[in-house]
Amino acid sequence: MPSWNWELHPTLEGTLLAVDRLGCGVLVEDREAILRYANRRILELTGYEAGELDGQPVSLLVPE
Repeated sequence: MPSWNWELHPTLEGTLLAVDRLGCGVLVEDREAILRYANRRILELTGYEAGELDGQPVSLLVPE
């Protein structure tokens, strides 16, 4: 049986690129529920720009 003997060495840039290409929305928040990252799908769904969400509370994206 052949052995491939290869490993993945993801970088932050590569990981963010992969997450940005997902068809679902992805958010990253810190311990205080402050938004630190939203992928492209979240921006498309909400109409916000990335800079508008950074540092905002997650509750900003929860409908009333």
